[in-house]
Amino acid sequence: MAAGLAIARPKGLSQQGDPIAALPKEELTVDVVGGNIVVNKNDTRTPLTSDGQSSNPTLSPDKSKVAYITKSKETIAGLKADPNYKKSSTNLVIIDLDGSNLIMVTTHSNNIDRGLPHWLDDERIVYAEGESSAKIFNLRTRSSQTVLGTPTPKPVCTDACGYESHFYYSPDYKYLVRLIGGYHMLTPISILDLTTLKNIEIKTPYFIDFGTVKLNFDGRKIVFQGRKISSGAANSLVTIDLDKGLVTP
Repeated sequence: MAAGLAIARPKGLSQQGDPIAALPKEELTVDVVGGNIVVNKNDTRTPLTSDGQSSNPTLSPDKSKVAYITKSKETIAGLKADPNYKKSSTNLVIIDLDGSNLIMVTTHSNNIDRGLPHWLDDERIVYAEGESSAKIFNLRTRSSQTVLGTPTPKPVCTDACGYESHFYYSPDYKYLVRLIGGYHMLTPISILDLTTLKNIEIKTPYFIDFGTVKLNFDGRKIVFQGRKISSGAANSLVTIDLDKGLVTP
């Protein structure tokens, strides 16, 4: 064989003709241990927080950042001084996987909780705020945009309220739905399309029994037991079609 002559070999074979083992795929997840956010990379667990007050971690699509919810410092101090403290608040925080570049997306606001963080892409994250609003934070501009409800959210009710407020994502995260209801209280159902960021509101004559709310098998309809305001009859099974924006009894 002439010196220096290169011989091509089939892909996936070593110089000896043996199959080349595939490189192990990196496993990267985040979870909560003892109220702290922990990064799991292969067999290594690295804590990102240490205050024991954090929850709801979610990885950015490019797996470079983690967003999570934590109690505000004011809330922690208030509860320490008074177990019946009634001005609590939670914040949305974003941090790099190595623990650097911490961003406090929100600050303490009496009786305003943030929750349900979900990345739309590597730069934008949507989250619920208070009882009525949802916002999108943009990492590039470092600003938040209200996409559902009012810029100033409704605080969490701390006494006898007579109503409930809940947010729901469809399983494919195409929609964010807000349901608000209570005894003799009818509030339009809000459906936010997370692709177009268009929000539609549906008026319904039904009180919502939140204990029965569930997504149907394809995740594009919400079903609940409801009672008409003008009727003393038993509850009816009500369906909200998220794609069509329709309510049917």
